Amino acid sequence: NDPRFNFIRLSYLVSLILFLEICYSFSPLFEFLISNDLSNLDLSQLPQALKGVSGNRNVLSADLVFKSSFVFYIILNNKGFIRIFFMFLLFLVSSLIFLLSSRASFLSFSFVFLIFLVFLLFNKLSARHYIYITFPIFISIFLISILSYSTGSNSNLISSRLSTISQNDTSTNQRLTLYENAIDYISANPLIGCGIGNWKIRSLPYWRDKLTGYIIPYHAHNDFLEFTAEIGLLGGLSYFFIFIFIFYKSITLIFHNKKNILLFLIFSLGGVYFIDAMLNFPFERALSQVNFILLLSLSILIFNLDEK
Repeated sequence: NDPRFNFIRLSYLVSLILFLEICYSFSPLFEFLISNDLSNLDLSQLPQALKGVSGNRNVLSADLVFKSSFVFYIILNNKGFIRIFFMFLLFLVSSLIFLLSSRASFLSFSFVFLIFLVFLLFNKLSARHYIYITFPIFISIFLISILSYSTGSNSNLISSRLSTISQNDTSTNQRLTLYENAIDYISANPLIGCGIGNWKIRSLPYWRDKLTGYIIPYHAHNDFLEFTAEIGLLGGLSYFFIFIFIFYKSITLIFHNKKNILLFLIFSLGGVYFIDAMLNFPFERALSQVNFILLLSLSILIFNLDEK
């Protein structure tokens, strides 16, 4: 209601950027299908081919999930042609997220979906509202499953990727080792740390017996642990409590004003970035930092407006 700020316009702008990113990412696939048969498509190569403007599938996936929250918001706050168009946009973004096959994005996208389902439950909205947000996602899963089998893949692209989330997976084991290294360093240097950006150097002693060629881990794959290792417990906890404050404030205000979908949106945006920061290193990624700044700005504004 503040004349200085129109949130729906901001959501349209973010969604427009999202639509352009999706079009750019899908362009290599369209170009391939124009000159090749579908049976020649190699699904294992799609994540690298569709990485789009970010140059990295994990970065793009995290960005897509973050912006998808605005798409959910628009679908539940509009009707008619606008709602249909954004349902189509949700179909595109969910399809691209599944094709990029980033495990962290699967978790965060499921989180976004559940948050908006909770909003529908809290406000006891009609069954058709559930269809608005579930139908595009189920259609994308169905079509990707058909694509997997039509191209000769032995298993579904989504289920096969999710099945790798276990302690026996190489990537998972490496992440756990990185976490253990960071925790070991923090326990030995709890107050001062090694300095911003120096974990790349301080982590080397932990990996000198595990290096293959010139491949070394630059990050702890967890921003909270990496920050704590670099600037000490006080600095790491300060960064961590930014998200605790966002979650606590959102939940507190939600129980006072369940109909304010913006509070659910802020909780969703905070959760998406939090999951990415727990499993990757978004602080080093410019695209992710734009989203982080947007999250902080909107949190301050919406919390103040809701309290007034």
